[in-house]
Amino acid sequence: MHHRRSASLFLAAPIILAMNLAGPAAQADARRILLDGALEDWTGLAPVHIDPTGDGGTSGIDLASIWMAHDEARFFIAFEVGTDLVLSETNLLTLYLDTDNNAATGYPLGFMGAELVWNFGNRNGHFFYSGGYVAISWDDIELLAGPTHSSTVFEIAIARDALPDGVHPLFGASPIRAAFRDQSGGGDWAPNMGSAIAYTLDSQSPAPLEPIDITRQPGPMRLVTYNVLQDQLFDYIPRQSFRRILQAIEPDVIAFQEIYNHTATETRLLIESWLGGTWDAYKISDKVLLTRTSILAHYEIAGGRGAAYLVAPMGDVTDSLLIINVHLSCCTADPERQEQCDAIMAFIRDAHEPGGQIDLTPDNPIIITGDTNFVGLRRQLTTLLTGDILDNTTYGPDFPPDWDGSDLTDRISRHVTEPVGYTWYKPWSTYWPSRLDYIIYSDSNLGVPMSATLQTELLGESYLLEYGLEPNDTSTASDHIPHFADLVSSGQSVVELSPALGNWRLSLAGPNPGAGEARLLLEAGRLARSERAPDLWIHDAAGRLIRVLSPVAPDQGRTVVRWDGRDAGGRTVAAGAYWVRPAAAGEAGAVRVIILR
Repeated sequence: MHHRRSASLFLAAPIILAMNLAGPAAQADARRILLDGALEDWTGLAPVHIDPTGDGGTSGIDLASIWMAHDEARFFIAFEVGTDLVLSETNLLTLYLDTDNNAATGYPLGFMGAELVWNFGNRNGHFFYSGGYVAISWDDIELLAGPTHSSTVFEIAIARDALPDGVHPLFGASPIRAAFRDQSGGGDWAPNMGSAIAYTLDSQSPAPLEPIDITRQPGPMRLVTYNVLQDQLFDYIPRQSFRRILQAIEPDVIAFQEIYNHTATETRLLIESWLGGTWDAYKISDKVLLTRTSILAHYEIAGGRGAAYLVAPMGDVTDSLLIINVHLSCCTADPERQEQCDAIMAFIRDAHEPGGQIDLTPDNPIIITGDTNFVGLRRQLTTLLTGDILDNTTYGPDFPPDWDGSDLTDRISRHVTEPVGYTWYKPWSTYWPSRLDYIIYSDSNLGVPMSATLQTELLGESYLLEYGLEPNDTSTASDHIPHFADLVSSGQSVVELSPALGNWRLSLAGPNPGAGEARLLLEAGRLARSERAPDLWIHDAAGRLIRVLSPVAPDQGRTVVRWDGRDAGGRTVAAGAYWVRPAAAGEAGAVRVIILR
């Protein structure tokens, strides 16, 4: 936390002569809010205030409905602004909070005394206490806000135990009172000038938030996207933190951004030394994709801001995936980001249609992941989700990007132990934490049973010990936070065999397609670890049984089985797709392998 005292106070709020205190305080609403900018958690909650429309000023901001809630750690506000704006930029919207139930203390508004005055567009504020005031940043009150891109409705959170000056608590007596004001010409007040919203902030709390178990489960393919901040992956001190973080996550596919001065081979060798096994890697611009399977093809798109890879399947993902690793233009470059999103969607449209650079089928999942830098207009995200291209003259017609004619899905993930959804965090920046690192996917053929973000600074000691992490690993590594997800083809599930054999799972253990062979991982559930491993039946594309493999007894419940690409007579099989399944399993338990010649 850092604190900056101000010798003079530059606040444009007028002194209100007429006093019009709020009526009875709004009833406390203890609710589990995920601060991610999606606002779905507010559904069904009645507004604490509905402001008249049509009374906004020259800025276009016309405040409307306002909601409030709290949990054991945070006070939440959601509010409508009546126009599309970026909350952290180019506006004069101000929040006033009277947090000691005393109109005679704090910044004097006449009808309330505000202990907190926060200016959203300037990204700063002031805290008033007995005897003085102090200039504050977002981290002094642990302010969170979303969405990061432009919107007409926002949600914010403030820590209930905040000590803005390092000594005095922000929140004192209840009820608290709140007011918004747009300080631009003729700007709106909510409530109207001279009134405040009263809210009872009590000790109620929602049901406990269950931690996310990130322990690897057999079957799903785990993907992580991670901006490594200008090659810090290779710097001596940060790389120790990266190693611990990646070992805790145990990914199968890694989408790195900001690897400028190192090669794909250097990156691959580093990851193999940390995570073991054999990896494939390819670099396009500053983006490196690594996978435990194979990269079958790669394409530079969007002027190098996008890197598209056709990746061989693994585990419960049974068909090749198109993974587009992005690092879109930063900051105020809205036109450039929009052009890059248009180009990415034009590439995906080409993948849908025969001919062109790449041809896919409805069985091939599509994933867009990486550092999107969505800090400007939400139109860019709309393009990636819906296929609504802005520049149709250059990039062609709009189209539905998922195979079933629907939109792609934006996977919004929370931290493993906290109800927050940001992926970028830099305490010394004037910008509050932001959601920049996305996983967008085709849900017609891909499921995501688990996803999460991991910030070690928010983890308790037991969680850190369980996964071999240190408290400052995330901030030491990068200003971005790893965002990861488990992926399965739609309909994939654990293979359950007869009670005599127990519960087994078969998945890929090596590259697929494989150069003349296939490696498979056979794993036993707890009930089956003392039993013999089932035979593995191999069928060709016509359904003919061509080979039976008899694995040795699993070591610690798992064994790697190698098929040398030959049939029962020792003859080399033709290139193509084959299906392998445990003898007692049905078709749902089969793994598809592709043999190359």
